[in-house]
Amino acid sequence: MNNKHWFVILIMSLWSVVAPANNIQISNVAVTGDVPLGGYAFVTFDLSWENAWRDQNWDAAWVFVKYRVGGGEWRHAWLNDTGHEPGTGTDAVIENGLRDIKTAFNATTNPVLGVITYRNTAGRGYNVTGMKLRWNYGANGIIGYNTVEVKVFGIEMALVPGGSFNLGDVTSSNTFRRTSSTAAYQVSTTGSAVKVNNLNVYDDAQLEGTGIWLDGDDGISTSSATATNMNADFPTGFRGFYCMKYEISQGQYRDFLNTLNRAQQNLRTAADISGTTVINRYVMSNTSSLTNRNGLRCNGSLASTGPVEIYCDMDGDGVGNESTDGEWVACNYITWNDGAAYLDWAGLRPMTELEFEKACRGAEASLTGEYAWGTAAAVNASYTLSGSSTGSEGIATNYSSTAGNAAFDITVTLNGAINGPLRVGIFAGNNANTGRVTSGAGFCGAMELSGNLWERTVTIGNTTGRGYTGTHGDGLLSSGGDADVTLWPGTNASGAGLRGGRWGSVLSNLKVSDRSNAARTYTIREAGIGFRGVRGIPASGSGY
Repeated sequence: MNNKHWFVILIMSLWSVVAPANNIQISNVAVTGDVPLGGYAFVTFDLSWENAWRDQNWDAAWVFVKYRVGGGEWRHAWLNDTGHEPGTGTDAVIENGLRDIKTAFNATTNPVLGVITYRNTAGRGYNVTGMKLRWNYGANGIIGYNTVEVKVFGIEMALVPGGSFNLGDVTSSNTFRRTSSTAAYQVSTTGSAVKVNNLNVYDDAQLEGTGIWLDGDDGISTSSATATNMNADFPTGFRGFYCMKYEISQGQYRDFLNTLNRAQQNLRTAADISGTTVINRYVMSNTSSLTNRNGLRCNGSLASTGPVEIYCDMDGDGVGNESTDGEWVACNYITWNDGAAYLDWAGLRPMTELEFEKACRGAEASLTGEYAWGTAAAVNASYTLSGSSTGSEGIATNYSSTAGNAAFDITVTLNGAINGPLRVGIFAGNNANTGRVTSGAGFCGAMELSGNLWERTVTIGNTTGRGYTGTHGDGLLSSGGDADVTLWPGTNASGAGLRGGRWGSVLSNLKVSDRSNAARTYTIREAGIGFRGVRGIPASGSGY
């Protein structure tokens, strides 16, 4: 039997145009070093992002590979646990991202779904030529003569190191607190009960009453203020994790949609794209014209079968994916089911509301009324934009050089005409930016945790949320296009909620500890909701 493989390469990058603060570049993708008898080859590419950094903490890229055989459906490439090469240029670290980080590698039952890579030494910038990831294509079932297309994807992440941290700020709506006082609750290895400050219509009686037992290392009780009925795998935030640095952008969601089959695409968009004619071509808002700055659209006439090409067209000229088409703007109109599907496809997982507060606050003490940037002061004027819908979209007027910058009702809605989300990382790229506060960044470097779009998090406010075990997606969706990971909040969104506010929210919703919608089951597609995911760190990994 001749096992030679013929590889046809399709180059793919989530960020194809240089843009301040969110510009991962993946280029020169190839499949090399084929070893037919071993059933493996190397996916080789160049990787860079100029805003990479490392000091006491660091940012990183989550890199994964999709492939298809003979023009068929896109599948997730299973990588090996050894044999990767960081390439030349920046001294880079490569860490494996197993399907199940709690068990040992197995090429077929527990493969590596992607890698985390970051600088090995302190400094700025990341530019690697010839990175190689060993792909076990035999484990993926590829044999004999095959024409294989490969796409490599990269998502910027920020490390949230393990360790103790605080929940709650005393005054925010429905804030977490100790059971014995209104003080903030410390998540540590010493378990105790945590409850909410005041009645929340969405939380169950247990959290409103005597509270829920919470232990950083040992998880959370599903039903008690004592250490009984423990879910030891609930991600409390005490163990380290990588958080997506930005909310899912429209370019990222476009790329996700364009790896799905027609039925899956139709489920993951608002417009009906199952037929041959589409009137509401803006597929996420289900409208015939641009609405609330979501520019994802398709052609009006479609083939009767096969996937639909989705493209960004925020300028509305019918030509997709131009420099003015908004692929760097945060993607709104994402339902819980959409976001969960994206994370399953990417090998990530949903963030818990405890991890949300950790990503915002880090190990710092709670500050009354604080936002993600660590102070209780926010800009109080309407923005105008420069370079609207481009990779360099910025704040032209009323950027604050002292207070926190964020997209909420005062800055983009009440007195202005923006009325939608902004480019991810927009505040960090301003010439007047002086650091964490003015860039609107969380303590660990994640952007827009306060404002822009609501974050979807897993709640501890009901038993469904408390049953979440933090299992990662496996890169594959159900035949219909849904996430199918055990013990994630399901398609009815029970167990999920909203944190952090949006571009149309009142300022109080942007507070780190505001839980006014934290356990609210919200299923509809809405212009102010986005998504971001996280990746857990195994016990042997850096930052655990």
